[in-house]
Amino acid sequence: MDSKKPQKLINLLNELIITDASNLQQVYLNISKEILKTDFKTIGENHFGHLIVPRYIQLATKEYVYSSRSKDSEKSLLELISIIEDFEIL
Repeated sequence: MDSKKPQKLINLLNELIITDASNLQQVYLNISKEILKTDFKTIGENHFGHLIVPRYIQLATKEYVYSSRSKDSEKSLLELISIIEDFEIL
């Protein structure tokens, strides 16, 4: 199977950070939909990455939205984006 970077998901996460408050929920929903469609590839001996990463994305985005976009949650979201950039999807 061919694998690729989850670019659409990365773009949506970046959009979540820069979007205004009126579009925040829509971007959040789009991220949730994209997570459901994304199948993360297992890397090396980490056989649970494909289960942990989607849940981590959900938790980080939820924290960001419901913390009123705090600086700490934005920092966590940016760290998450850098982690996801190293993953591949099927």
